[in-house]
Amino acid sequence: DSYLYGIRKNGTYIYWYGVEGAQSVVLRKVNQGNYSLGGAVFDVLQSNGSTIAVVDGVALSGLTSSSTGIIWVGELPYGTYYLHETTVPDGYATLNDGTNWYSLVISEEGIDYDGPLTSAP
Repeated sequence: DSYLYGIRKNGTYIYWYGVEGAQSVVLRKVNQGNYSLGGAVFDVLQSNGSTIAVVDGVALSGLTSSSTGIIWVGELPYGTYYLHETTVPDGYATLNDGTNWYSLVISEEGIDYDGPLTSAP
């Protein structure tokens, strides 16, 4: 059986459920009042922090939240990734001098999600 889990860090929820050798990942961008925000743009980078992650031949770059705040990331294989919010929704400010980085460690047990980080990896 698969179960949906979620964690919120500074306006970005990350949800996941286990699949064979990976975790299926969905992001949801919200404001402090928990209202969905469209227009946030994220990149998912590999553990080196500079190479865009690729899943099933699709580069995980320029992922944009819908009006419901949702971004379907897909099935990320176990490993370490960095989530970089490259564009914040209109009317909102960036964090940490514009870095807006989060770390994701994906394992069989789930996702360890941390951030925002004080600097780029």
